[in-house]
Amino acid sequence: VVVGVVLGIRPFLVRLRLPYHARAAVILSISVVLLLAALLLAPALRSETLWSVAFFPVIVLGLLSEGIARTIERDSPFTALWRVTTTIGIALALAGIIQIPLLREIAIEFPELVITQIVLIILIAEFLDLRLLLDLDAKLSGLPPPRLFSANPALRVVLVRNRYRGGVIGRLGIPIRSGYRRHNVSRVVECLRERGHGVEVVEGDMSLLATLRDLIPPHPLTSQPGGLVFNMAHGIQGDLAAAHVPAMLEMSGLAYTGPTPLGYACIQDRVLMGTLLRQAEVPTPDFRLLGPSADECRDLRYPVLVGPRTSTGRRRRLARNRQQLLNEVARVAAHEGQAAVVEPVVVGRKIEVAILGNDPPRCLPLVETLPGRAGRTCPAALDTKLAAATRAAALAAFHACNCRDYAVVELRITPGGHPVVIGIEVAAALEAGAALEIAAAAAGLPYGELIGRIVNIARERYRPAQSPGAGLPVPAMDDGKNRGHLVAG
Repeated sequence: VVVGVVLGIRPFLVRLRLPYHARAAVILSISVVLLLAALLLAPALRSETLWSVAFFPVIVLGLLSEGIARTIERDSPFTALWRVTTTIGIALALAGIIQIPLLREIAIEFPELVITQIVLIILIAEFLDLRLLLDLDAKLSGLPPPRLFSANPALRVVLVRNRYRGGVIGRLGIPIRSGYRRHNVSRVVECLRERGHGVEVVEGDMSLLATLRDLIPPHPLTSQPGGLVFNMAHGIQGDLAAAHVPAMLEMSGLAYTGPTPLGYACIQDRVLMGTLLRQAEVPTPDFRLLGPSADECRDLRYPVLVGPRTSTGRRRRLARNRQQLLNEVARVAAHEGQAAVVEPVVVGRKIEVAILGNDPPRCLPLVETLPGRAGRTCPAALDTKLAAATRAAALAAFHACNCRDYAVVELRITPGGHPVVIGIEVAAALEAGAALEIAAAAAGLPYGELIGRIVNIARERYRPAQSPGAGLPVPAMDDGKNRGHLVAG
């Protein structure tokens, strides 16, 4: 009865977004009501069986039922059945042991030892059985094995995204306004599942680490990572919000796709990015950091682009004169709480270079945005020498800004024929119809294969150097010179 009630009401409690301790409180309350109902009804019905319910550890069973419901939700009904069976088996084994005369006399003399039995049942059922038999459980239930490195190319993948603005303690910092839409996340999930990966989608908030500990625990004997996090989180609030989830993953020792917190800082802080690109001798626009007073703007040439120092999802705006510049600097200070970065407008053909891989990273065919609403073309119509210079500048920017796995480098080709790096995009690179998808298609790599390639690239990056055996195969990419298509704008 208790298990049935818990399984029945839990979906409703989850829809209310109640945290675990709140759900546990509701379950405990229901268990107490059932106990009281048994005590009140047993004398009236003259039922010894119903009377004995009051002395059964129903509250403990209620908490175990919550664990069973979570197992059904996150793993499979087989895993939940395995947990129930092992729990009953452990309980029967302890009950059999207590029938030994000496132990039985001790139990009668010290009835509080029953609590020890209950604690043992919970601990063993909750941790020991599933942790030691994870591989068997995965094999029988059809799930990928809980290992990052194995002969099986499929693995457990947890996709982290930000859909809700809750899941925080306080409301400090500027809220982030960008992020992947639901259909983009669903598309990636479908691609991963088509390749045999077991996929769960979770929220990138303060509950993330506890959730990941349950979904992809390390192997109990080897401490090998139990899976991979596919990071599509853009953050909720505060400075460099896109780096928050990677920072949590770094701290917890989990494998994940995309840049590290340092990489996101280099990409999203325009002052840091500009400084690193200059040190690497990568052509990039000059920049100036202006505060609310903007006394340093007297010698600027207009028009200029004005935006916050770190990305918050707002686009940079154009200022055509000093008054517009002062207004934009004041707006950034008031709404973003940051100093404004001012850059000259670079005129020329817009080229996007999608980069995939790490050792070494490779450029996919170049994507050009055509004037007006003509859309995009790939590969871009550049001569061999200019195309090579564009790819070299993009790869130099990729290395200088600590990128990894994938990125899209945005450039302008000046009228003099020189590529200038104006930005690097990772947080929205997997959007449908973005440059990364267009370039991959031109290279003969459908979107599903692209997502699978990113998983394999990140997976290989974590492989220990001393690990025996060859890595996962990485097929050569077509440079797209003989391919081309026009994408409608």
